[in-house]
Amino acid sequence: MKVDIHSHSSNSDGTWDVPDLLKEAERLGLEYYAVTDHDTLKGSEEALQYSHLFSGKLLLGMEISTKVLGRTTHLLAFFPQISREDIPEIHEVLDKIQNSRYHRMVSMVEKGRKAGLDVSIEEVIEEARKDGGSIEIIARPHLARVLVNKGIAEHMDHAFDKWVGEGKPLHAERFTLNYKQWIDLVKKNNGIVVWAHPLYYKDDDIQRLEEAFNELHSAGITGIEIDYPYNKRRAPLNEDFVTEGLNLLKQKAQDHGLLCTTGGDFHGDNGIIGYGEARKEDLQKLESLIYGFNESSGNSQS
Repeated sequence: MKVDIHSHSSNSDGTWDVPDLLKEAERLGLEYYAVTDHDTLKGSEEALQYSHLFSGKLLLGMEISTKVLGRTTHLLAFFPQISREDIPEIHEVLDKIQNSRYHRMVSMVEKGRKAGLDVSIEEVIEEARKDGGSIEIIARPHLARVLVNKGIAEHMDHAFDKWVGEGKPLHAERFTLNYKQWIDLVKKNNGIVVWAHPLYYKDDDIQRLEEAFNELHSAGITGIEIDYPYNKRRAPLNEDFVTEGLNLLKQKAQDHGLLCTTGGDFHGDNGIIGYGEARKEDLQKLESLIYGFNESSGNSQS
């Protein structure tokens, strides 16, 4: 089945708006699709408003950042309902993250200026507003694009590797929940959690990858994003590590009855929509877990 349940819009750090994403998903004939913006449900809320543009099954969710064993880890959270009235606790946390993201970016820009870089918070906000974007979520890719546009970095991966990535000169921490708190909160609000692009957890270290899996499995994740375009990035991962890591995680998923999901991680300037395919049984199980029904009972988003 052609699916993609991991993509980003201009509501976070993507460059496409939601209607264009849905039109592309429809053109590609995807059977399931989700807009999973960083730390916000606004992309999914807009997807509901424009659901007439996509005839497949629309899942509602977001991508969240946390840390596992001291390393940044991304999770995909999916919910049956996403309004503030339905999941107020989730929205309260997202409000705190939104405020924290802005102050983190101010700190990052200040570090850049002290390092002699010609950047300003106004330029980052302007970048976030491009293509109808929202400044509610100001993310590192917005600063990275400013660095690329001004010739300070050669491309986005270079900007992250040299300046804004974790442990780099401009990086600053922001508020989030720890992974156990996130998983507990999502499940309390009838959602499920999938480990996003897990091989980015620890490059070339299978032991650390397995340790991270053990932590997340114990905390209650529902699935793992297995089909992901690692080899389509400017800085692809080591092929042997990808093969070994995916084989390990596929076996773990099978042993523990976890979902295997598919996502292109589309941002407009990296990733693709509709990358790979997913097994029908995985999608049916995913839908059943989120909405509490099987295929024969219909889709509440149709």
